[in-house]
Amino acid sequence: VSYGVLNPTEDDAEVEVQVFLDDPATNGSVEPFTLTVPGGRHDVVEVFTEERLFPEGVAGWAMVRSVNDVPIAAGRLEGGTEGSDVPGFVATLGSPLVATEWVAPVPAVPDADGATVAVVNPSAAGEATVMLRALSDGAEVELPGLGEVVVPAGSRAVIPLEGDALALGGLSIVVRSDGPVVVSSTAVVGDDRSAAVAMAVAGSETRPGSLASPGAVLTEPPVTEPPPTSTDGEAPPADADTTEADVTDGGDGSGTSESDQPPSDAGEGG
Repeated sequence: VSYGVLNPTEDDAEVEVQVFLDDPATNGSVEPFTLTVPGGRHDVVEVFTEERLFPEGVAGWAMVRSVNDVPIAAGRLEGGTEGSDVPGFVATLGSPLVATEWVAPVPAVPDADGATVAVVNPSAAGEATVMLRALSDGAEVELPGLGEVVVPAGSRAVIPLEGDALALGGLSIVVRSDGPVVVSSTAVVGDDRSAAVAMAVAGSETRPGSLASPGAVLTEPPVTEPPPTSTDGEAPPADADTTEADVTDGGDGSGTSESDQPPSDAGEGG
């Protein structure tokens, strides 16, 4: 798995790539990768290549953020090994937004071997209660595994779609949450697979500028000092927080999994 970071501006971007492993109580945590991306350039971070840090078969998700407020774009390239549950290669962009309502279309592919919907809760604190329901050709249908799912802070849940669900026409999964999340979907057909961030419903999305560092609460950006005052005693207007972040899912999509590691700072992956 590799994460690519593009800096389209003229300024250097100081970037942090934080990977969150599933089941951190068993698999532990990983120190963030840091890099400087010059203006107009891109860089690539290879992860999941060192077994000491990333145990074989363990998946997760990643947060990519610019720590000096220079706008960036981020994506993931993932390749499955021969004989694994997720063969082939897939490239996806990270999500620059978090939202409370998403729609994830499920590709209607003949002979599909499986599909998944992944929900990431990138909050530094506070679980997200998520409700998933299925629509086929505009009508609601019952599918095993859907319903209410609780996703702890800094974790993800992967919901498999199998069997008869893959034969439904026009299948979409509607995801509603009581907190900001990021949703993506995958599909596997033989040795090929696809993955994409779902579509956020207009009006439910927000920019992830308040996603916080370790130990902070995911609310408004913290106030570190009083605003400066002008000579006439009136405080000038404060600039808006413009921190950019991208979330990418690193899941293998092979089943339902959750982690509960608080993030350092939203796709979903490994």
